[in-house]
Order: sequence, then C-alpha cells, then structure tokens
Amino acid sequence: MSMRVKGKIYRAIVLSTLLYVAEAWAVYRRQVKKLHASMMRNPHYNLDGQNVSNKEILEQTGLPSMEDLLIRKNLRWTGHLMRMSPDRLPKHVLYSQLSYGHRKRGRPHLRFKDTNKRNLKLRDIKIDPWTSLS
Repeated sequence: MSMRVKGKIYRAIVLSTLLYVAEAWAVYRRQVKKLHASMMRNPHYNLDGQNVSNKEILEQTGLPSMEDLLIRKNLRWTGHLMRMSPDRLPKHVLYSQLSYGHRKRGRPHLRFKDTNKRNLKLRDIKIDPWTSLS
C-alpha cells in the first residue's frame, strides 16, 4: 500500500477522531506540538526503521501539518458561527461578555477569540468577526 493511500486512511480515521471537537478549542502552541508529535508517531511505525524526516513523511502521505489542520477547523467553525442567526445559543455565548468576576494574576489564558484572531492574521484574512458582526 502506498504512503499516499496510508495518509488518506490515517486522515479519515485517526485525525478525524483526534480532532473531532477541535474547532471549538482555544488551541495553544503546546497542544499543537503534542498533537503534531502524536500525528507523526504513526507513519514512522510504517517505515520499518528508515530514517525519514517528518517533512518528507508529510509530503509522501499528502497530510497537512497539524497547525494547518487546527487553523482550518477553527476558521471553519468561526465561519459557521458568523452565518448563524443572532438568537442561536452558540453565537450568543461566543459574543457575550461576563458581567462580573475576575481573572487570576499574571498573563491571562488565551480565549477562543484571541486564538481565532491569531489564525485570521496567519491566513491574511481581513475580517474580524467580533467587530463586523454581533
């Protein structure tokens, strides 16, 4: 079986299961690194000890990088939210703000909104869903 076919099978079964709800995550870089490591572990088993770089494996299998997969899923979910009617609960929750409470000291954790803005900037997309729609 060719590496291209193995990549398609891996993407259909393993990656779809692994990233099932990833579009709603606020994805941190350390999570991307861990997911990338687990993604690259499986194709290396099929190479029988050959010394092949991760980049070559991605090219042979036709798989995108984990970061590209996560960004694509995140932006797909954001587009879905933007097209929702304003009375739907997911859109209401995403666009709402807490009326009270406080955060811990130090640098705050990234929110979905923050990671989404970073992903839009990486893809050179000029739309900001938090200012253009509400």
